[in-house]
Amino acid sequence: MKEGTVKEVIGVVIDVDFAGGELPAI
Repeated sequence: MKEGTVKEVIGVVIDVDFAGGELPAI
């Protein structure tokens, strides 16, 4: 469950990174 959540969060962060063009704090 935790791994899946982390994976989702990372996916969202990457998606936002590509969409916004800025590098979020990972």
